[in-house]
Amino acid sequence: MPATRKRAPHASSSKKYVPMDFSHLLGKVKGIDDDLMKIHFKLYEQLVGATNASLQKMEATYKGAGVTDMVSYSGLQKEFSFFFNGMRLHELYFGGMCGENASVEHMEHGLREAINASFGSFAAWKKNFMQTGSIPGVGFVALSRDRRTGRLMNLWINEFNIGELVDVDLLLVMDMWEHAFLCQFGLNIAKYQETYLENVNWSVVSALFRK
Repeated sequence: MPATRKRAPHASSSKKYVPMDFSHLLGKVKGIDDDLMKIHFKLYEQLVGATNASLQKMEATYKGAGVTDMVSYSGLQKEFSFFFNGMRLHELYFGGMCGENASVEHMEHGLREAINASFGSFAAWKKNFMQTGSIPGVGFVALSRDRRTGRLMNLWINEFNIGELVDVDLLLVMDMWEHAFLCQFGLNIAKYQETYLENVNWSVVSALFRK
């Protein structure tokens, strides 16, 4: 069975988001150093903290005098989407890694059929996924599903919050910020991408697809 992870409780005005524990990945992600993983975990934890701080500022407007400075409030709203999406994208990234099912043979038939229908073949999907992840800039590439049509797409999410579509499920994401690969892989982006895809837990991705 894949290792279990601690999930953050639903946040309310009295609760904060809690970082998920991904330490079970240490020593198990083939080809990615533990030191790099630990740095990445720390960056993720900082995003959780920033999400909580930003949310606290927004909630102060709900209970106080309301919005008194629209310029500051506008910046706060945009800041919150950046931190919140960054937190959730990292949870999808780490959550889809490793485990005993890190092999495409563990991909459920329905997901494989959907990939074939949208991309022609798994090989064509993988090629496009990596090409999408090579777009200049920093962000995430995401295998995504239109909830209304079932269409699968590879999307580029710039930074954390530009390019994510409404009413779309994210099934698999690959971090293409430089902190995810630079200190180990340098500018060999293709090697990092191949290494990450070799560690995808397709049982987890299949479970998201079933939802």
